[in-house]
Amino acid sequence: MVANPEIKFTRVLVEVVGIDYGVGDIHEEASVRVVLPSWNLGQEFAFPVTHVNDWNLRELKPGDRLLAEANLAAETSDELLMKDFEKAPPPTEHI
Repeated sequence: MVANPEIKFTRVLVEVVGIDYGVGDIHEEASVRVVLPSWNLGQEFAFPVTHVNDWNLRELKPGDRLLAEANLAAETSDELLMKDFEKAPPPTEHI
């Protein structure tokens, strides 16, 4: 991704809805399907698994939550950019 100083990124919660493996088992062509509730709860997005290679892909499963930087001002899914993925901390219960 080419750095564009006009694009503003915001830290967001991302939910994993599926993992599509490439040919064979874990492969560099694999992709992660997610929803970005703060942008469009009803739309899935896919990105290469190489974006989240900081941890073992075998540990990633549907329902997991990630944190990422996203440009929420994007008007279409083609304009939506996400970067700097990391596992989100577990949710806390409110009393």
